[in-house]
Amino acid sequence: MGSPPVSEAPRGPLERSVAAPLPPPDAAARQLPVATRLAAADARELRFVGRSPVGAPMLLAPVWLVLSSLTWLAAPSPSDGLRVLGSLACLTVTLALIWGARPRRVELRLLPAQRALHLPDGSTRTLSASPHWLLTADHPAEAPRPRYSAVLIDGDQRWPLLSGDDPAALLRDLRLTLAHCPGEVSDEWELPSGARPWSFHAGAAPAEALGGAEHRVLPGLRAGRGLRWVLGVATGLVLLDLTLLVLSASAHLTAVHPLSLVLPVVAAGWLVAIAVAVFTRHQRLVVGSQLVLEQRILGLRYAAAQIPSDSVRGVYLLAARSGVQHLLVDSAEGPLALLLRVRDAETRKRELIQSLARPESERPANGSIASVPHRWQSG
Repeated sequence: MGSPPVSEAPRGPLERSVAAPLPPPDAAARQLPVATRLAAADARELRFVGRSPVGAPMLLAPVWLVLSSLTWLAAPSPSDGLRVLGSLACLTVTLALIWGARPRRVELRLLPAQRALHLPDGSTRTLSASPHWLLTADHPAEAPRPRYSAVLIDGDQRWPLLSGDDPAALLRDLRLTLAHCPGEVSDEWELPSGARPWSFHAGAAPAEALGGAEHRVLPGLRAGRGLRWVLGVATGLVLLDLTLLVLSASAHLTAVHPLSLVLPVVAAGWLVAIAVAVFTRHQRLVVGSQLVLEQRILGLRYAAAQIPSDSVRGVYLLAARSGVQHLLVDSAEGPLALLLRVRDAETRKRELIQSLARPESERPANGSIASVPHRWQSG
């Protein structure tokens, strides 16, 4: 099947799409998980799989686990039936909390030929001949990143069949979905008129090695400066406290058990590892003959995705719902998305466009952005 047409939704200022208001969600839609991916797709069936969030009772499980062991720690011997019964009761409560609050697998099945959608609660909804898709974005207060969804709308019903915090991954799943279940697509991402980042030839496989010469590096979002300062100071204070505790305690003992030294060292090493990981973890976009989206942490790096620079069709800033937003790179071989702070987003976008439009002598031998048979856009 061919690619679905771009929605004919009315356009607002700057030729950005203005989607119609969403109908109110029904009970089934409210029960869907916050992150859903396309697990399998063919002409007969499309399966969307996600997991429900961990329930709040999970926070009480460690407390009951400690309670189940207190009687043994406080008085290791002798044991009696009452102590055993109390410990087993607390352990049973712990296991019940873990079981009840565990994340559960949620699956939805879309049957294009039958125009049927099977929901997790066992019910089946019949779709009309012309359902359409809407790309939405929001940033819940409890989430660290914006959340993107591809919502299937049919009359007054809607189901967010695809959702997650990576718009590029969502668009790749949407492309496969539309190949078997075509329909109109509109967006609330503030894409420019005519932009179709969900329509491309083939997905680019993650790269194992960086290709091409490195011309420019665009850094992505790092942990906030305040968080880094607080984490650094807290880690330093805990290390100082552990050091003083070990030194002061060992000075009054004739013999020190090896575990008394090993455990503080393990705790200190774990704290330092967490702090260094938070300080060094970030994404960056390496611009050369290839556009490579890198993940970096603890001095290590790996390429999460890679596309040829000459396949880029447009660079867009998605709708900002908070202090961060994604820079979306649209290409004929699939999209890439880099998370940025809003105050840095326009600068990074200009830098990327300048790098892609560099002089002819600096362009890779396999072509340039001007050679792409698609209209260049930078909405």
